[in-house]
Amino acid sequence: MNKKLVALALILCLLLGTTAFSYIHVSMSSITLVFNGKKADVDAKTPPILTYNNQAYVPLRYMAEQMGAEVDYNGENKEVSIGYLTNRIVQSQINASSHYEDFSLSIFSEKRVFKENEDIRVWASFRHLGDESALIYSGEPLFAFEILSKSKELYSEILGYSLETRTFGPNDEYNRNLLIGSEGPYRYQNLHLPKGDYKIIVRAMFGESPSTIEDRLKSEIEIRVE
Repeated sequence: MNKKLVALALILCLLLGTTAFSYIHVSMSSITLVFNGKKADVDAKTPPILTYNNQAYVPLRYMAEQMGAEVDYNGENKEVSIGYLTNRIVQSQINASSHYEDFSLSIFSEKRVFKENEDIRVWASFRHLGDESALIYSGEPLFAFEILSKSKELYSEILGYSLETRTFGPNDEYNRNLLIGSEGPYRYQNLHLPKGDYKIIVRAMFGESPSTIEDRLKSEIEIRVE
């Protein structure tokens, strides 16, 4: 067994309430994951799926992020936090896009005008428009949001937590919702803003190699809270 498999086997022992080390059969699985009818891409960085007692154990972070959620782990409190929009958005009243070579970055808002204390549902999509697969280097996350009010910055995410290599096939997308941290960096909630006019910006930094990563795409929309 490799180190990951041994660690997961030990976790299973604890979850099953074993009081001593005993043999359990845990195997790597070749299960195919399908999200909204599309098979997930598999590469060297895709976490393994394990099977035990005729049940599949999937990596929580990978599954959540594939479905557009944000995942954080608070080691001090031993707490996993998953943030996602309360309702899936299928239409937007306002959107904007920018393009660089075979890539596009689009930002969407459910509404142009929101009521005070109403969930402000905004999301963005990075898409590969080329006919062949493309490899890019970027930080994590791939793109980040900013919120401005009368040219004053209210909220800004930081790009570049780590260097990531991403392979995009034709029409592949990377989607994220705009969620705001609350009660520290390990909890997320839907966005609420006081009355006023706002500009919401999304930026993507990436390159063909680690040395060429730069701010290449920027899209923005304007909304109002009444």
